Amino acid sequence: MSATDRAYQLELALHCLCRIGDATASELLEAMGSTALDAGHPRHLLPVTPAAVAGLLRDLDRRGEVARKENRPSSRDGRVVAAWGLTTERECGTLPHPPRGGLAAANNAIAVVPLSPADKPRGLSPELRMGLLEMEFQALLDQMDRDHQASQARARREFEAWRTRVGKVLAFTEVQPA
Repeated sequence: MSATDRAYQLELALHCLCRIGDATASELLEAMGSTALDAGHPRHLLPVTPAAVAGLLRDLDRRGEVARKENRPSSRDGRVVAAWGLTTERECGTLPHPPRGGLAAANNAIAVVPLSPADKPRGLSPELRMGLLEMEFQALLDQMDRDHQASQARARREFEAWRTRVGKVLAFTEVQPA
């Protein structure tokens, strides 16, 4: 990813945070996707995972433009996740423009026919919604795998500790001088 693409993503994240207020990485990902795609921006310039958006938020945090807010329980992630918000009041202004190279690359790849306002779909397309759902489902499966592995490791440690205690009890009861 080029520096101009990254700068576009950072500005888009700030614009969306200004519009929606405090948000988690997943919520910001959805807002960024719907806002940019509704404006006709190329899809390949957008982050595709909550982890990518979390990286953008960390960069903005280092620059002092956003800060972590109170954590929120997330039924989507099955755990508590960080919420982020702007550190200062700012004008939401206009949507940032995608880099010129991004538009040229998208136009070279596929001939895009501009839609009239009457033809423009509202919200996310079914394909994009399905893609987002598949990414969320994969993230859920990955988290469940990590939780399962942690549970197995904890059970092994507890069993080993129990086995050690039982061994000590058996050793104490076997060897008793008369």
